[in-house]
Amino acid sequence: MKILIFMSSLLEMKGILSSFHEDIDESQRLFSKNIGSHIIDFYHSDPGIFSLSYYLTRRLQEVDYDLVINAGIAGSFNEKLSKGTVVQVGSDCFADIGVEENGIFKDLFNMGLIDSNSFPFRAGNLHEDAGTFATVLSELPRVESVTVNRIISDTESMRKFKEAYQPDIETMEGAAFFYVCLMERKKCIQLRSVSNFVGERDKNKWDIKGSLTALGEQINILLNDLQ
Repeated sequence: MKILIFMSSLLEMKGILSSFHEDIDESQRLFSKNIGSHIIDFYHSDPGIFSLSYYLTRRLQEVDYDLVINAGIAGSFNEKLSKGTVVQVGSDCFADIGVEENGIFKDLFNMGLIDSNSFPFRAGNLHEDAGTFATVLSELPRVESVTVNRIISDTESMRKFKEAYQPDIETMEGAAFFYVCLMERKKCIQLRSVSNFVGERDKNKWDIKGSLTALGEQINILLNDLQ
């Protein structure tokens, strides 16, 4: 089986692969490894939906993967999801693409520019398509996510996002990952590890290293379970 583990930064790729005790050539975006009968490709883009969309689409057109996993860090809206918690994203959405008028935000669906149920959207959201692979992840917390083009740091923005989407976590690429995989008809799973709480401005309180270590360990478990 061919599996692609896709990350949106070199930092995430290095942190995750440290759990496999692997060193990588930092000039390369791709690192390949055999685990049992599986061929595992670790691949990274750069942060943001534009880079992920380009590099992931190109990769999926080059190689026919059986499963694609997006792995990375996330900010938590949910106080029950402590730092280092690894979660499985059930649904995601583009939360800040639209127009704001008189303090009211309207997304592309509210504006009538896109049908909220046109493929691959369902009520404006994008959902994972894990297929039969879902059984190996049944013990992980399942969460709702929003994808944003900026890290949310002010109280008013947090309030608006919570009211509009009731999210558990935020990322800068997750919805783009689902969109590309669903359009390319690929089985896809998004795994995130909480590195910080949304609105936490002091980055000394973030735990990026610990969250990536936990995520790498979970991916190691997942790949062995898939055998």
